Amino acid sequence: EAAQIRKENTVFAEHGIWQNKTVYLSLGENKLVSSAVRTSANIFQVGRTQPLLGRTLEPGDSKEGQPPVVVISYSIWQSQFAGSEQVIGRRVYINDILTEVIGVMPKGFRFPISHDLWLPIEQRILDPLATDREKVEFFGRLKAGVTEEQAQQQVFDIATNAFNGRANLWPGVELIRADVGLFQQFDIVPEMKLFSFAMNMVAL
Repeated sequence: EAAQIRKENTVFAEHGIWQNKTVYLSLGENKLVSSAVRTSANIFQVGRTQPLLGRTLEPGDSKEGQPPVVVISYSIWQSQFAGSEQVIGRRVYINDILTEVIGVMPKGFRFPISHDLWLPIEQRILDPLATDREKVEFFGRLKAGVTEEQAQQQVFDIATNAFNGRANLWPGVELIRADVGLFQQFDIVPEMKLFSFAMNMVAL
């Protein structure tokens, strides 16, 4: 469904997919639990942010057989590498896989959800087969003049057609909705939304 949305949509100027991951980062014996994202390479362009050091992900990094690479956050750079500018080219273990550090993002950049590590998403997920079943998240920038409601309707229509075309593979499963939400509201739990609303009412 995500692949069809990426291929057929007319409402997004830029878009990509990502997967939320929790990984183990290690420079030696000690392992640090880190929040990571496997993502299409253009996530940094969509986020309008250049790296502080090195480079960001490139489409070729997702291809099978390419050496593992990672972009790290400012906080990881400071806490694990003491802010050394020689960090580019260093190798770390991510889930016990030797991985090269290729970039450092500026302080405060945590897109899409407070992530500290950015890894290339696998090519098989970017170009899935009809029988593949992976959970992915979609991100994008709407074209000028396109409303959230228009985007949601088109996303639902494309996803429905794609799902119905292979519904026989998932008997008993039904697609009931496809939601499009604003990034600013994406990772806010209901309790925080209520608290924020209450604080705004107090301020008003």
